[in-house]
Amino acid sequence: MPRNRQGVRELRMILVLERSRVGLTLPQMAQEFAVTTRTIRRDLEALQEAGVPVIEEDEHRWRVLDWRREAA
Repeated sequence: MPRNRQGVRELRMILVLERSRVGLTLPQMAQEFAVTTRTIRRDLEALQEAGVPVIEEDEHRWRVLDWRREAA
């Protein structure tokens, strides 16, 4: 496995979640990135630890809050 695969996936995950108006479920993200739901959960936890405002909303849909505007 290339060294940067996880980092690239996590960055892509941020972009995909930002574009989604209703958020995505773990299975949807797992399918999008061709990994398991457990891997997606670990990636989401890593993003949260890094300070990215990834949240789980109703119906187990995940999304990213509008953090770029707040950081500016």
